Amino acid sequence: MPPSSIALTSQTETNSEGALAPNENSSDSNASQGSSLSRVRQISSRNYEEVLRRLPSSPKELIQRIDRQRNEIRLLQEENLKLKSRELEVSSLTLKLQQQLAATQSQVASLKANIQLQLANPITKEEYNSIEALPEAKRDLLDTVKLGVYRQLGSLQASSQAAVRRAAELGTSVDQLNEENRDLKVQIAELQSTLDFEKKRCSKELIEVGNQRARILELETTVKDMEGRLKGAFLDQEQFLTAKLTAQVKTDEVARLSIQLEEAELDSQRYKANAECSEQKLDILKSEYYELKLHYRQRILELESALQAANEKLKALGDLEMESELFISNLAAGIPEPGVGASVGSPFLVPPCGEGEVTKEGVGGGVDPSMWIALPPSRKLSHALTVTRRCLRLENDLVALRHDVAAKDRQLTSLRNALEAARAALNNSGSPYTLLEKRVEGLAEENDRLRERLERGERERAELTERLRRRTQEVERLAAHREDLRRMKALLAKITTPGAENTENVKNVINVKSVGIAKNAEDRKGGAGATVAAAPARAFSVEEVAASGSAACPDAFGAIHITS
Repeated sequence: MPPSSIALTSQTETNSEGALAPNENSSDSNASQGSSLSRVRQISSRNYEEVLRRLPSSPKELIQRIDRQRNEIRLLQEENLKLKSRELEVSSLTLKLQQQLAATQSQVASLKANIQLQLANPITKEEYNSIEALPEAKRDLLDTVKLGVYRQLGSLQASSQAAVRRAAELGTSVDQLNEENRDLKVQIAELQSTLDFEKKRCSKELIEVGNQRARILELETTVKDMEGRLKGAFLDQEQFLTAKLTAQVKTDEVARLSIQLEEAELDSQRYKANAECSEQKLDILKSEYYELKLHYRQRILELESALQAANEKLKALGDLEMESELFISNLAAGIPEPGVGASVGSPFLVPPCGEGEVTKEGVGGGVDPSMWIALPPSRKLSHALTVTRRCLRLENDLVALRHDVAAKDRQLTSLRNALEAARAALNNSGSPYTLLEKRVEGLAEENDRLRERLERGERERAELTERLRRRTQEVERLAAHREDLRRMKALLAKITTPGAENTENVKNVINVKSVGIAKNAEDRKGGAGATVAAAPARAFSVEEVAASGSAACPDAFGAIHITS
């Protein structure tokens, strides 16, 4: 930021905070203008000093600040990736639970339709007795519903019979009331005669009452006066009690609200603890599920590899068995018959290998049979024993492999049974997985809230990054002009008199410094690729410098408007 921008910013902030500007005080006296201008210069000088103090003392501190901001941005990005992966896991688990819930709802609907169809026919006594005779463990849901309906019908029949008996009782009571009515009519006639006598007596008493009324009116006037005085005292007492009661009610309300607030805080802490516990349980269940799944796949791969190895061994055993049969047949054919010389040999004998194995060329595979004529019987017998021993060993290996395969099959069957039991537990509506499903829904809502907070955090981070970039550019521009501004302030502080000579010196200094700032900016732009553009310096007139106030005050620097 160039020096002129600093001066303009300081003066603008001073005007926005309520300081007096020269345009606003145009109608005041010259003394007030001078005092306001001095205050403006003082405030601008303080702002300038604060800006200089806030600047980093070295580029190393600026680089460290930028590195800290970059580290914070990287941490926020890593947290964003973790939240996205957690969201994908929760969404997949939610989809599975929704599918299981849909299957459960379909089963409930089919069961409801079956119950409605069975209850369309009335329940007989024999059917009720047969269901009642069944033990509780053998009754299904439909039998339980039928028992309840039949018992309710029985209670309704009993209530209807009680109502009939009640109606009969009411009929008898009506006859009694009619008799009582006739008796009452006789009593009414007697009372009518008594009433006539009482009327005559009351007329006499009314005359006496009229005389007493006059006395009562006099007493009423006295009572009204006393009532007015008592009413005033009562209103005063009522206002006092009302105020006291209101204060007591407010105090009780404050105490109640404080207690409710404490209870709410305790509830919130308990809910947070429950939420953390549920989340940990969910993580444990997921880890166990994935471990079982991985172990199951590994066992399948091991069984497949073992089965493949067994097949290869069986194939090799079959080949060796065929070779041994061929060798034995050749050996039997090579034994000389009676009357035949010992020089006659089998033309189909196969020469032994280094390990006693038959060559892969087989019978008549290009080997000269005359080479095996002189083969001793012990060598032939040892070759046969070697082949037989290998066959027996391979047969034992085959039996062991079959035993291992059977054990693996049993283990696989147990794993399948455990998997079916786990699925049945998941499909059970009364299992704890219902609570887990609700917890997953709550986690989905919480995930939505966290996603919204993350979006707000990303927007705030982008805004902070933009502000950091702008502040960095401003700091770079200020750091480029820091030394020049310091020298200009030192020179302006040396001005002691407002004379023409000092004014001319100030003018020359400003021109020289402006040209120097422009040259320095051009050099930095060409050498380091800085973004600060140097504008041609404008020289100030003597009147502008003199109008800035007393030259003895170093605060005159804040009133100089250098535009670049």
